[in-house]
Amino acid sequence: MKIRFVCAGIFLSATLAANSAQAATYSCQALAGTNCPGRVLDGPQAALTSTIQLPPASVSACSGVGGASVTVQLNVTHSWVGDLTASVANGSGSATLLSNLAGAGAGGCQGADVNTTFRDGAGAATCSGQIPAVGGTVSPVTPLAALGGTTSGVPSGAWTLSIADTGNNNDGALIDWSVNVSCAAQAIPATSFTSELLIGLSLAFAAFATLLMRRRKIWN
Repeated sequence: MKIRFVCAGIFLSATLAANSAQAATYSCQALAGTNCPGRVLDGPQAALTSTIQLPPASVSACSGVGGASVTVQLNVTHSWVGDLTASVANGSGSATLLSNLAGAGAGGCQGADVNTTFRDGAGAATCSGQIPAVGGTVSPVTPLAALGGTTSGVPSGAWTLSIADTGNNNDGALIDWSVNVSCAAQAIPATSFTSELLIGLSLAFAAFATLLMRRRKIWN
């Protein structure tokens, strides 16, 4: 009986704590996506494309919990990343430009390698003298919100990354990339939160009191 009380109290407390943002990451290598790794050829040759299959669960995962947000992680090796442009399209065909490292965002970056996460609202991409030259979390050129953010989740199916090399002196390689889908936390009414919290605390206290009483009987 004491175990039942304790579990009930812990379960309610855990339920309240868990009612927050959920996330699922779909990675090219983990999901056996195409061209991971893959060679990024010098321009004017065709851009490298890579696809990740987002399962139908990505559509329903955020249903009714306030919408979804998307981030994209990109890992590319290249000795002159200012040559690169990268974009991603969702399963419905909507596309957004992740980076244009020959443009103002990274000042025509002459450094090597990109290993970064693109997230709306982050700072602009900058070029460092370290490797990777572009790292951390940065804003895409155009918002990722165009790829998801509805209460029904994000489009499933083939998400496609495209990387083009606009120069003609250096090849590069796509190591891996991933799409992360996060559900917004569902709001809990204040009255419901208070009631459930009180019930959980009461059950936990009752279990603790019962345990003490049983121990006293044993000691006596």
